Amino acid sequence: MQRSRWAAPMVFAGVLLILASIGWLSSVLADWEQANGSHRLRKLTATVDRSVTAPETAGLTLKEAEQLAAKWAPLPIAYSARVQTRATLGGVSANCEVFGVNGSYRDFTEVRLKTGTSFAPASVDEHSRVAVIGAKVADELFHSERVAGKTIKLFGVPFTIIGVMDDEGSLLRQMADDGIPDVLIPVTALLDLRPEARIEGIQLAARPSAVLRGETDAGDVLRAIGKNAAHFRIENHLVTHMQIGQLHSLLLFSCGIIALYWLTCSIGRQFLAVRTVLQERLHALDWNDALLSERRLLLKYGFAAAARRLRGRAMVR
Repeated sequence: MQRSRWAAPMVFAGVLLILASIGWLSSVLADWEQANGSHRLRKLTATVDRSVTAPETAGLTLKEAEQLAAKWAPLPIAYSARVQTRATLGGVSANCEVFGVNGSYRDFTEVRLKTGTSFAPASVDEHSRVAVIGAKVADELFHSERVAGKTIKLFGVPFTIIGVMDDEGSLLRQMADDGIPDVLIPVTALLDLRPEARIEGIQLAARPSAVLRGETDAGDVLRAIGKNAAHFRIENHLVTHMQIGQLHSLLLFSCGIIALYWLTCSIGRQFLAVRTVLQERLHALDWNDALLSERRLLLKYGFAAAARRLRGRAMVR
């Protein structure tokens, strides 16, 4: 009896837990898609694997990155180099991670501007010393976000601020391999000042065949410019998204199966109870009298079974 009493609440709690997991998974997928710019998850990423290559030979030079872009054309690619430095304003300074990026970076990674604007591809071509800084850096140096047109020093050289970006980001973005940059500048300007730096992050727009051979295509294009594809971690976002989507569907299917099983068992118990009562009555009465004498009980169990059926349909949906 005790087991029967707790069975329904436990099943119901399990279904609610699955539904909550489905909601959380949907939220994560939506956030993940938004964090990847206009290309969303229709892309591949290749990141230098520092565990298998020496730092001095890791990554790409600017020339190699441009060759890679030419090999992958007409589809675009984005690439970035990152360097730790200090942003200074007079006697005030702030530690920051500077990302040097090409003109397609915003198409692959969300950059939420709070004020100002981002640099155009022409700024990359012209090696312009312009910067988009994070809100935290702006607060540390200026105690304000309205700093477009002002100048800070990076690597001891003046850079003109053209925008301020939201650098809080979601938990998912903060956990990503590339993290959240404190400062964005043209990759050409970064490599002019730090020629030893290397491009370590590459994002490629997915080809139509990416689901089947995305990693292979990315490896082939790296080898085509003389790089060892084994030195890169290649991720196919389309495949990963599809796998998570399948998990989402599997959770929905599991929820529906549990709800239908619970519904079937519940209705079965109702009919079993009705059968037991009628069998007892039929020892003394005929069918018509037995049904009439227990009509209230039959209606009660009938309504209960119908209610459970409607509840089960709602849970499946």
